[in-house]
Amino acid sequence: MKKSILVLAISLVSLVSSFAQDAEKDTTKFGKLSFDDLKTLLKGRYQIEDNGNISIVKVVENINVPVDLMYIRAKDYFVYKYVSGKAVMQFEDKENKSLIFQGVYPNFHRIFDLFVNDYDCTHIVKIDFKEGKFRIIVTPKNYTQNLHSRGGVHEIRLPMEKMFPSQERSVNVTKRQGALLFYKVVLEMEKTAKELEDAIKQGNTYKSEARSNW
Repeated sequence: MKKSILVLAISLVSLVSSFAQDAEKDTTKFGKLSFDDLKTLLKGRYQIEDNGNISIVKVVENINVPVDLMYIRAKDYFVYKYVSGKAVMQFEDKENKSLIFQGVYPNFHRIFDLFVNDYDCTHIVKIDFKEGKFRIIVTPKNYTQNLHSRGGVHEIRLPMEKMFPSQERSVNVTKRQGALLFYKVVLEMEKTAKELEDAIKQGNTYKSEARSNW
């Protein structure tokens, strides 16, 4: 009996150690950044609108691509890049050349305390087109905290209005972790904006990738 308990204890310690190492690997790049460091890194990279929405905005001009083709390329990006069941095209205005789609950044951040917590971020992407230019707006709507416990995975929705930078102290996480969550999601949004810009300007290769990777 004692031997069984000892084996179980060792197994639990190994499991916790394994989770901790995974978490450390995930945060090593950001481990030395303080709350103030993160605020400095974020300065000028987002804006808070009058309605409280937090967004990054990118306007690209002097584009030698017809508006109709830019519109089609943006739709292609969504179809071949946003393949999750949670992704949805929310709005299409072919006449005024505007698109809105929703997607999720899955498992973009991990926090380890008593349990492992993985975070997703639901976000909205809006693209407006005019002759010779387009505008990309990426807006995070909420985080989903996926808490892994002995009873399974528990999802906790964390709306952006209760998180940094809407509030200096975020709910469910420390002050620094709230800022780190937002910093990492800004990196994801900037990546989306850059990929979308390249797809609209140059055409994308997602179709050929989809055909070859089967």
